[in-house]
Amino acid sequence: YPLRDVYKRQGLDERLEGVARAASGLDLGVEDVRDLPFGHARLQLGQGGFQGAFTTLAGLPHEGNFLRDALAGKAIEIKGDGSPLRSYMYASELALWLLAILTKGKNAAAYNVGSEDAVNIRELAEKIAGAANPQAGVKVTGSPKHALPPERYVPSTRLAREELGLECRISLDEAVKRTLSWHRAYGH
Repeated sequence: YPLRDVYKRQGLDERLEGVARAASGLDLGVEDVRDLPFGHARLQLGQGGFQGAFTTLAGLPHEGNFLRDALAGKAIEIKGDGSPLRSYMYASELALWLLAILTKGKNAAAYNVGSEDAVNIRELAEKIAGAANPQAGVKVTGSPKHALPPERYVPSTRLAREELGLECRISLDEAVKRTLSWHRAYGH
């Protein structure tokens, strides 16, 4: 296998070699992927300077659209009732978690990645508007669905915390502040 020598020269261990093989698309079958010697990550929602473009491309427009509108001085518009619960993890923490899973994760273990701190869409919009442009405000256009509990997309990260010692250290408020700072400095 010709890439093995390249990895050794670069000081990459066998775990990273497997990732490089998978990423380069080199003739991997299902058996190869199943036997890769590291844990697997199930990603939730990340947040960071890239967020405006990333969420729109990934079909998760909430925060990206909220940032865009708040920075443009527009009211943040929520087309639903604002009740669905989500959680967000700052991009640098996301990267650290992925590296920990790659290097310390148990073979074939599946680790949820994200924050366990739930926030509803309306609260998220209010946090972003408050930090970016309090005068713009938030406009909710949908009606509450009182008969149904709110949708919830918040991971349990117990396995990552217990086995790998991972925890979220950057609060949503701090993540919003850092993300807005990045957008103001570099545009989007």
